[in-house]
Amino acid sequence: MTEVEPTDGAGPGQLDVFAGIVPPIELKSIRVMADGRIRLDAPESLSFSFEHMGILFQATVDRAATPAQLVVSCDLGPLPFTSEGPARRLNVATVLRAANLLGAAQYYLSDDQHIRLMGSVEVDKPVTAAAVLLAATELLLAVKPTLELLAHLLADGAAAAEPHGPAEDQAPTDPGGRRFQ
Repeated sequence: MTEVEPTDGAGPGQLDVFAGIVPPIELKSIRVMADGRIRLDAPESLSFSFEHMGILFQATVDRAATPAQLVVSCDLGPLPFTSEGPARRLNVATVLRAANLLGAAQYYLSDDQHIRLMGSVEVDKPVTAAAVLLAATELLLAVKPTLELLAHLLADGAAAAEPHGPAEDQAPTDPGGRRFQ
C-alpha cells in the first residue's frame, strides 16, 4: 500500500504516487481517502454480478490466488418434479451429468432442489477490467451450449422431448443436411 499526503502544490504532489506504476492499473486499486490522500492498494477479492441469457450470475475475483481466479455462480431454477414430466426430469439430469464431465463448470442441486452452476477460470495479471471480462467471456462461452439446452428443457411445457431424443423427422442436422445419429 502506498499513500501520498495532499500538498499545496510545492514539492512532491499527489501524482507522484503513480510514478512507479506501469499501466494498466488493476481494478479498484486507487482510492481517494476522505482527507484527500491517494492510496494504492488492491483488495484481495472483488465481487460483482452480471446478467447473461436472462440469468443473474454472481462473480468474485480472488487476487490472492496464484494465478488470480474468477469464480462465477448462478441459480438456474428448480429441477422439474417427476410429476411435471418424468422424461423432462430425466433429460435435465442427463444433461447435468454430461455437462459435469466436460469440466467447464460444475452443476449441482442445492438443498432446495435448485440447479446451480459454479465455474472457475484463471484471470491474467494485472487484474484489469479487460482481464476480468476476458476470463468471464471464456467461461460463458464454455457453458453456453449447456445453458441453452437447459433453458429449452426447463422452459414451461418443454416436457415434450422423449428420453431417447426427438423423432426421426425432427432429428438435428449438421450444416450439410446430414442427420446426427
